[in-house]
Amino acid sequence: MWAEVRRGYLPPGRPLQLAFSLSGVRLPDALPIRRHDQPMAVQKIPPWVRAVCPEPVKDDPRVCPPQMPGQLALFPTPKRHFAVTDPARIRDREIPDLQLLIAELKVIATERGVRAASWFQFTSGLARLALAAREPGERQVRSEVLSWLPKMGPTVGHALERVGLLSTSRRPRLGNGPGARQLRTLSGLGQ
Repeated sequence: MWAEVRRGYLPPGRPLQLAFSLSGVRLPDALPIRRHDQPMAVQKIPPWVRAVCPEPVKDDPRVCPPQMPGQLALFPTPKRHFAVTDPARIRDREIPDLQLLIAELKVIATERGVRAASWFQFTSGLARLALAAREPGERQVRSEVLSWLPKMGPTVGHALERVGLLSTSRRPRLGNGPGARQLRTLSGLGQ
C-alpha cells in the first residue's frame, strides 16, 4: 500500500489512509511551501536603487553634542561612557584634526604589522569619539577621555601623543578638596 511505502513522509500520530496502487495511475506529490533542501533566496537591492536613495547623514546630536566656542558650561562635563556603536552615529560630523590622527593610526598599524581593515576602522572610530569629546575651544584631548573609550584607549592615546593632541594636565574640578573649600569661602566674602 502506498501509505506504508511512504510512511516517512506522514507526520507521527496521524492515522494512515487507505490508498490503492493502480498501475498507470500516479498519485500527486504534495510539496511543502518551502523546499528545505534548497537555500532561501535573499533579495538584493540593485545598485541603481542605492544611488537614487542615498543614506541619511549620520550626525546624532546626542553623542558628544557640539558646543559653541566661548560658551561656558553651567556644570562640569560628567564622566561619559561611550559604546562601541557610538562612532557610527557621528560618522559624518566634521571634526578638526581627524585626518591628522587617522594618518598617524595608519603609521602605527604598519609599525605593528596590523593588516586587518577592521582594526583600522575600529581605532579610527574611537579616535573620532576622542576628538569629538573635546571641550569647545580646546585643541588637545584630555587624558581622562581615554578611559571613557570602550576599548583600545592606550592605542588611541599613543596616536594622540605622537601627533601632539594629548593633554597630560587634568582640568581642575570643584569637589570636596581643600581648593574647593577655599573657593567657597572666598565666594562667600562678596555677599
